[in-house]
Amino acid sequence: SGMLYGGILSFFTEKCAEDKERRRLEAKHRTGLCRKPEEGGGLEGDRRVEQIRYLLENGFKDAQKRRIVRSREQRMIHETYIRSSIAKIFQTEWEDNQERIMRKYGIEKLQQETFVVMPRRSGKTWSMAMFCAVMMVVCSDIEISIFATGQRTAGKLLKLIEKMLNSLLEFIGADNYKILQHNQEGILIIGPDGTERKCGCYPGSASVSVFPPVCY
Repeated sequence: SGMLYGGILSFFTEKCAEDKERRRLEAKHRTGLCRKPEEGGGLEGDRRVEQIRYLLENGFKDAQKRRIVRSREQRMIHETYIRSSIAKIFQTEWEDNQERIMRKYGIEKLQQETFVVMPRRSGKTWSMAMFCAVMMVVCSDIEISIFATGQRTAGKLLKLIEKMLNSLLEFIGADNYKILQHNQEGILIIGPDGTERKCGCYPGSASVSVFPPVCY
Protein backbone atom coordinates (compact mmCIF):
# COMPACT_ATOMS: atom_id res chain seq x y z
CA SER A 1 0.00 0.00 0.00
CA GLY A 2 2.94 2.31 0.70
CA MET A 3 4.28 1.84 -2.83
CA LEU A 4 0.82 2.45 -4.28
CA TYR A 5 0.40 5.62 -2.23
CA GLY A 6 3.84 6.85 -3.30
CA GLY A 7 3.03 6.20 -6.95
CA ILE A 8 -0.28 8.07 -6.74
CA LEU A 9 1.37 10.99 -4.94
CA SER A 10 4.15 11.14 -7.54
CA PHE A 11 1.61 11.06 -10.37
CA PHE A 12 -0.47 13.93 -9.00
CA THR A 13 2.62 15.97 -8.09
CA GLU A 14 3.87 15.68 -11.65
CA LYS A 15 0.43 16.49 -13.03
CA CYS A 16 0.16 19.60 -10.84
CA ALA A 17 3.57 20.77 -12.03
CA GLU A 18 2.52 20.26 -15.67
CA ASP A 19 -0.74 22.15 -15.11
CA LYS A 20 1.13 25.02 -13.44
CA GLU A 21 3.58 25.29 -16.33
CA ARG A 22 0.70 25.18 -18.83
CA ARG A 23 -1.07 28.03 -17.01
CA ARG A 24 2.15 30.06 -17.07
CA LEU A 25 2.53 29.62 -20.82
CA GLU A 26 -1.14 30.44 -21.41
CA ALA A 27 -0.78 33.62 -19.35
CA LYS A 28 2.28 34.64 -21.35
CA HIS A 29 0.46 34.15 -24.65
CA ARG A 30 -2.68 35.92 -23.47
CA THR A 31 -0.71 38.96 -22.37
CA GLY A 32 1.72 38.87 -25.28
CA LEU A 33 4.68 38.86 -22.90
CA CYS A 34 6.35 36.08 -24.84
CA ARG A 35 5.81 37.71 -28.23
CA LYS A 36 8.86 39.07 -30.00
CA PRO A 37 8.77 42.85 -30.63
CA GLU A 38 8.75 42.46 -34.40
CA GLU A 39 5.72 40.13 -34.40
CA GLY A 40 2.29 41.51 -35.18
CA GLY A 41 1.18 44.94 -36.34
CA GLY A 42 -0.19 48.04 -34.69
CA LEU A 43 1.34 50.03 -31.88
CA GLU A 44 3.29 48.30 -29.15
CA GLY A 45 1.77 50.71 -26.62
CA ASP A 46 -1.74 49.39 -27.29
CA ARG A 47 -0.56 45.90 -26.46
CA ARG A 48 1.12 47.19 -23.30
CA VAL A 49 -2.16 48.73 -22.15
CA GLU A 50 -3.90 45.38 -22.71
CA GLN A 51 -1.15 43.59 -20.81
CA ILE A 52 -1.36 46.04 -17.91
CA ARG A 53 -5.13 45.66 -17.62
CA TYR A 54 -4.97 41.88 -17.85
CA LEU A 55 -2.23 41.51 -15.25
CA LEU A 56 -3.91 43.91 -12.83
CA GLU A 57 -7.08 41.84 -13.05
CA ASN A 58 -5.57 38.35 -12.97
CA GLY A 59 -1.91 38.41 -11.97
CA PHE A 60 -1.98 38.70 -8.18
CA LYS A 61 -2.63 36.16 -5.43
CA ASP A 62 -2.78 36.41 -1.66
CA ALA A 63 -0.98 34.24 0.90
CA GLN A 64 -3.62 31.51 0.43
CA LYS A 65 -2.98 31.50 -3.34
CA ARG A 66 -6.37 33.05 -4.05
CA ARG A 67 -6.70 35.64 -6.79
CA ILE A 68 -6.77 39.17 -5.44
CA VAL A 69 -10.02 40.77 -6.60
CA ARG A 70 -9.85 44.53 -6.94
CA SER A 71 -12.63 46.76 -5.67
CA ARG A 72 -14.49 49.11 -7.98
CA GLU A 73 -12.50 52.02 -6.55
CA GLN A 74 -9.19 50.25 -7.16
CA ARG A 75 -10.13 49.61 -10.78
CA MET A 76 -10.93 53.30 -11.17
CA ILE A 77 -7.59 54.23 -9.63
CA HIS A 78 -5.72 51.90 -11.97
CA GLU A 79 -7.50 53.25 -15.05
CA THR A 80 -6.56 56.77 -13.97
CA TYR A 81 -2.95 55.65 -13.43
CA ILE A 82 -2.91 54.26 -16.97
CA ARG A 83 -4.18 57.55 -18.38
CA SER A 84 -1.60 59.50 -16.38
CA SER A 85 1.22 57.19 -17.52
CA ILE A 86 0.08 56.85 -21.12
CA ALA A 87 3.10 58.67 -22.56
CA LYS A 88 5.49 56.38 -20.70
CA ILE A 89 3.52 53.30 -21.72
CA PHE A 90 3.75 54.20 -25.41
CA GLN A 91 7.36 55.40 -25.02
CA THR A 92 8.90 56.24 -28.43
CA GLU A 93 5.53 55.87 -30.18
CA TRP A 94 4.00 58.74 -28.22
CA GLU A 95 5.32 61.74 -30.15
CA ASP A 96 4.16 60.60 -33.59
CA ASN A 97 0.80 59.18 -32.47
CA GLN A 98 -0.24 61.47 -29.62
CA GLU A 99 -3.58 62.61 -31.07
CA ARG A 100 -4.61 59.10 -32.12
CA ILE A 101 -3.70 57.66 -28.69
CA MET A 102 -5.55 60.36 -26.74
CA ARG A 103 -8.63 59.93 -28.92
CA LYS A 104 -8.64 56.15 -28.50
CA TYR A 105 -8.37 56.28 -24.71
CA GLY A 106 -10.73 59.22 -24.28
CA ILE A 107 -8.11 61.64 -23.01
CA GLU A 108 -9.09 65.25 -23.70
CA LYS A 109 -6.14 66.78 -21.88
CA LEU A 110 -2.97 64.98 -20.88
CA GLN A 111 -2.51 65.13 -17.11
CA GLN A 112 0.47 63.22 -15.77
CA GLU A 113 -0.63 63.60 -12.16
CA THR A 114 -3.19 61.56 -10.21
CA PHE A 115 -4.48 62.76 -6.85
CA VAL A 116 -6.16 59.99 -4.81
CA VAL A 117 -8.08 60.81 -1.64
CA MET A 118 -9.60 57.82 0.17
CA PRO A 119 -10.12 56.74 3.79
CA ARG A 120 -7.58 54.58 5.58
CA ARG A 121 -7.68 50.83 4.91
CA SER A 122 -9.42 51.36 1.57
CA GLY A 123 -6.70 49.92 -0.69
CA LYS A 124 -4.67 52.95 -1.83
CA THR A 125 -1.29 51.44 -0.97
CA TRP A 126 -2.13 48.05 -2.49
CA SER A 127 -3.38 49.76 -5.64
CA MET A 128 -0.09 51.60 -6.06
CA ALA A 129 2.02 48.52 -5.28
CA MET A 130 0.11 46.45 -7.85
CA PHE A 131 0.47 49.12 -10.52
CA CYS A 132 4.20 49.58 -9.88
CA ALA A 133 4.80 45.83 -10.15
CA VAL A 134 2.87 45.59 -13.42
CA MET A 135 4.67 48.58 -14.93
CA MET A 136 8.04 47.01 -14.09
CA VAL A 137 7.04 43.83 -15.88
CA VAL A 138 5.38 45.37 -18.94
CA CYS A 139 7.34 48.56 -19.66
CA SER A 140 10.97 48.38 -20.71
CA ASP A 141 13.62 50.69 -19.30
CA ILE A 142 11.33 52.22 -16.68
CA GLU A 143 12.32 53.89 -13.42
CA ILE A 144 9.74 54.46 -10.66
CA SER A 145 10.42 56.71 -7.67
CA ILE A 146 8.07 56.76 -4.67
CA PHE A 147 8.39 59.15 -1.76
CA ALA A 148 6.76 58.14 1.51
CA THR A 149 6.24 60.08 4.75
CA GLY A 150 9.18 58.40 6.47
CA GLN A 151 11.82 55.67 6.32
CA ARG A 152 9.60 53.07 8.00
CA THR A 153 6.68 53.73 5.64
CA ALA A 154 8.98 53.63 2.61
CA GLY A 155 10.41 50.27 3.73
CA LYS A 156 6.96 48.75 4.24
CA LEU A 157 5.81 49.98 0.85
CA LEU A 158 8.87 48.54 -0.88
CA LYS A 159 8.24 45.16 0.75
CA LEU A 160 4.66 45.23 -0.52
CA ILE A 161 5.82 46.06 -4.05
CA GLU A 162 8.32 43.18 -3.85
CA LYS A 163 5.51 40.87 -2.72
CA MET A 164 3.32 41.96 -5.64
CA LEU A 165 6.21 41.61 -8.09
CA ASN A 166 6.98 38.07 -6.92
CA SER A 167 3.30 37.14 -7.24
CA LEU A 168 3.25 38.55 -10.75
CA LEU A 169 6.43 36.78 -11.84
CA GLU A 170 5.08 33.50 -10.50
CA PHE A 171 1.90 34.02 -12.52
CA ILE A 172 3.64 34.69 -15.84
CA GLY A 173 6.73 32.56 -15.23
CA ALA A 174 9.86 34.30 -14.03
CA ASP A 175 12.32 32.61 -16.39
CA ASN A 176 12.62 35.71 -18.63
CA TYR A 177 13.00 38.16 -15.74
CA LYS A 178 15.88 38.42 -13.29
CA ILE A 179 16.04 40.35 -10.02
CA LEU A 180 19.48 41.96 -10.11
CA GLN A 181 19.35 43.98 -6.92
CA HIS A 182 17.15 44.43 -3.89
CA ASN A 183 18.03 46.61 -0.94
CA GLN A 184 16.27 48.85 1.55
CA GLU A 185 15.69 51.59 -1.00
CA GLY A 186 14.89 49.83 -4.25
CA ILE A 187 14.40 46.87 -6.56
CA LEU A 188 16.20 46.41 -9.86
CA ILE A 189 15.15 43.76 -12.38
CA ILE A 190 16.11 43.02 -15.95
CA GLY A 191 13.44 42.12 -18.49
CA PRO A 192 13.44 39.68 -21.39
CA ASP A 193 14.49 42.51 -23.72
CA GLY A 194 17.63 43.13 -21.66
CA THR A 195 16.51 46.50 -20.28
CA GLU A 196 16.64 47.36 -16.60
CA ARG A 197 13.49 48.28 -14.67
CA LYS A 198 13.86 50.09 -11.34
CA CYS A 199 11.56 50.92 -8.46
CA GLY A 200 12.75 52.92 -5.46
CA CYS A 201 10.99 54.01 -2.26
CA TYR A 202 12.49 56.92 -0.38
CA PRO A 203 11.59 58.83 2.78
CA GLY A 204 10.06 62.19 1.99
CA SER A 205 8.32 64.90 3.95
CA ALA A 206 4.64 65.60 4.51
CA SER A 207 5.23 69.21 5.50
CA VAL A 208 3.99 72.08 3.36
CA SER A 209 5.93 75.30 2.91
CA VAL A 210 4.10 78.60 3.34
CA PHE A 211 6.65 80.37 1.13
CA PRO A 212 6.11 80.54 -2.62
CA PRO A 213 8.69 78.81 -4.83
CA VAL A 214 11.33 81.07 -6.32
CA CYS A 215 13.12 80.16 -9.54
CA TYR A 216 16.55 81.54 -10.36
